[in-house]
Amino acid sequence: MKGLFFAVAAFAAAAQAPAAGKKYIAFAWEFRNLKPAQILEHADRFAGLPIDGVGILVSAKNPKGGTFTQIGLTDYPAWTWEAFADQVPVLKAIVSKPNLSESFLAGYRAPMHRAAWTDDAAWACIENNMGIVARLAREAGVKGISIDHEDYRQQRQFYRSESDPPYDECRRLARARGRQVFGRVFREHPAAILLSFWVLSEDRSYFATRDPAALMRQNGDLWPSFVAGILDALPPTGRLIEGDEHGYRHEASFNEFHVAHSNARRLGAMLLPEDIREKYAARVEQGFGQYLDYYTDPVTPGRRALWSIGPEGGSRLEHFRRNIQAATDVADEYVWLWGQKHPWIDWDKSARLNPAVDYAKTWEQALPGVCEMLETVKGGEAAELRRLARLRAAGTATNLLAKTALHTWQVTKDKRGRPIPEGTFRTLDGGVRSCEGMMNGCYYCYCRGIEPGARYAVTVEARGDAAGSTVSWGDDEGMLFRLPSPRCVFGAPDADGWRRGTMFLTAPLGVNHLKFTFGASRQKPGEAALFRNWAIYRLWP
Repeated sequence: MKGLFFAVAAFAAAAQAPAAGKKYIAFAWEFRNLKPAQILEHADRFAGLPIDGVGILVSAKNPKGGTFTQIGLTDYPAWTWEAFADQVPVLKAIVSKPNLSESFLAGYRAPMHRAAWTDDAAWACIENNMGIVARLAREAGVKGISIDHEDYRQQRQFYRSESDPPYDECRRLARARGRQVFGRVFREHPAAILLSFWVLSEDRSYFATRDPAALMRQNGDLWPSFVAGILDALPPTGRLIEGDEHGYRHEASFNEFHVAHSNARRLGAMLLPEDIREKYAARVEQGFGQYLDYYTDPVTPGRRALWSIGPEGGSRLEHFRRNIQAATDVADEYVWLWGQKHPWIDWDKSARLNPAVDYAKTWEQALPGVCEMLETVKGGEAAELRRLARLRAAGTATNLLAKTALHTWQVTKDKRGRPIPEGTFRTLDGGVRSCEGMMNGCYYCYCRGIEPGARYAVTVEARGDAAGSTVSWGDDEGMLFRLPSPRCVFGAPDADGWRRGTMFLTAPLGVNHLKFTFGASRQKPGEAALFRNWAIYRLWP
């Protein structure tokens, strides 16, 4: 099993999807006690940060006394639209800011008091309140609503109690309540994006048993049935994101983001009624949570802490980069960041409302370099090209192939063992290398000292349509042929016909070198492919 896991982990690490188009949403203690108007007052300070939105909580005065608060959304009293309507222009102004355009309103939360599944009045109140959140989001142009059903107040809303009907009837009721509440949400906001911190990923014991459905029944677990109701209500225009809060502690080095994604897709579906599984597989998108304090809270050497972790690859920042690189690559679009003890921006004193936050030190100050790192990871190839250019301009990018010997290889016989005409390798002016008349041939070299988990830029320029380039991974025993070999995609030609190809690769677990090849295949007689400026740079750390 260990060998199988290693192979899968290494395969996935070598075959990551590009990160471009991904979005980071910041949820944090610093926003917990703020009104939307206070966020708007400071909105310009978010400019340049590597986030696309924040989690916003709304509240309003109850005309009958007291306050409608987010913490009471799933309890009495019923909210009124009139109490919240004046927040529409404020929220609209917030999401007009580039770094806040993907903000989410806080939506469904685990209740302060358990609502009986048979209590129509209680669920009508929850439906009403969620409908107001959804209408507020729609009228303000807020795309998303967050869901956090974690049972902070130990009400066991989503587990059958002794006073409930039999389990199968509870499952039917829970599904109906999910359909009721979120049917209202999507009627108010048909294009709503629901980011649930857990969809079906909370209880990982289901993923470690032969019969997840039987264990769910044994536990009296009703959350999957409620999710089925959400899926019933989900229209073609809406979206549901699996936020997987366990992502806080997933480790890229053990391929846990890929494993979590696979578990959610395959085993998570087994918790749902059969009639909704196909929709679940087609419509639920993968996301992950990342916990900033995990990389800044104190650690004790030699002792594993629950909510903090030490360095990897030389620093805690690099450890974070490796994990969020994997989270970002595996996520369909959204990664959410949870922060507690530091703020993203320098808030005015009047907005420093949470005594648990150290407002004197921003996340950039607590973890120097985190903003550039997040921006580069999120930005995909274009951002990594910019980082490579900065490193080269600063003189801190070393070509790991500068003193590496270049070798040649070509096919000289066909599959039946018959000789075929050989092509020609040439060295031209300026060190340009040429492959001419090749059935299949290449230049190749080895790059030693590759570190698993580190990020590398592999680049070469080519001229000629038959040109190609690949990377293969190896360890002390030779090349690891079970791993896929990333192939270079060349860009558009410049005025002289040269095309640049750059691959950004995370070295898989267990490797210590790579083989870099560039050459040509199926060339016509006299046809040539030219190569220059081949290089490998270490991008991170």
